[in-house]
Amino acid sequence: MLHLAQTDNLLPQEIEGVDRLLQRLIEEVHLTRDPVATDFQYVINLDKPQPPQLMRRGTTGNGCRYWSGESVLNRLADLMLAFEQKIPDSLLTAVPRLAEPDWQLLLEKLSTRWSQDGGKSMRRHERTTTYTDARVEVGLERIALALKLYQGAGSAQEDNWKISDVSPTGVGLVFLGRDIDQLKLGRLIWLSSASLDSTLGMIRRIQRLAEGGTRVGVEIIAENPLVVGLSEGEPGENSAPLPALYVTQANARNSARMLLIPERLARQDLPLIFSANGKAYQIRVKQRTAAFEEAAQVDFETLDRVGA
Repeated sequence: MLHLAQTDNLLPQEIEGVDRLLQRLIEEVHLTRDPVATDFQYVINLDKPQPPQLMRRGTTGNGCRYWSGESVLNRLADLMLAFEQKIPDSLLTAVPRLAEPDWQLLLEKLSTRWSQDGGKSMRRHERTTTYTDARVEVGLERIALALKLYQGAGSAQEDNWKISDVSPTGVGLVFLGRDIDQLKLGRLIWLSSASLDSTLGMIRRIQRLAEGGTRVGVEIIAENPLVVGLSEGEPGENSAPLPALYVTQANARNSARMLLIPERLARQDLPLIFSANGKAYQIRVKQRTAAFEEAAQVDFETLDRVGA
């Protein structure tokens, strides 16, 4: 069932979440040597190096084992109802980086991917094929540095990155360079080109191409992010600010302001000094609202102007 969840399209913390969910979901799932009396069942052939799959006609053999897809989805439906009331504490402890909205989204993904038609992750919008150069930076720190150095230089380009297709919600990129270690699912990525000006996204798919290069699927989350500084402590304490990204409500895809900060600062009730455009404010982190590979999106409250 973990394989059938299409883990190549899940973030690392989502994969762990599926693993924890399966400990509850498989309690009533039993393998049988013969097909069960339903059209909706899964099968795995233990005699062949093949992953499990939805059963089709003719999928039989001594090495085949079967289990009911209906029982899995019924248990999943029960969990979805339970999650509307309260996420079990054991799951929050097991996967602390998966917030409540992320759990709900994960359950919806599983209900589709484990469905009778084996629903694949589908793009919400058709993409327009293109092939143009783009300037791309990966990771919170490099994005912040690029925005400082190249502010107003949206046409800056690199030969290593090409835009292959674009939709209202995503971008397909091809990376022709060798440094693929920087590419990780869930990592922040920023791009700018002649047609896309200062676009912020998250890496959703990574695929090595047989002809060379790496295809990178990006979900767009915002436009025109701003670089701000964050320092720990109370007003008056002297600590070097760390780079963070702020997105106004008008430029965020979810129509809510976004503050993307280094992972180690994403602690509830942590006081921080927020500095931007020569002004500084004391803020307090309220809660984490989304997780990225090396960063987190947090909700915060402004406490006071510093140096006012």
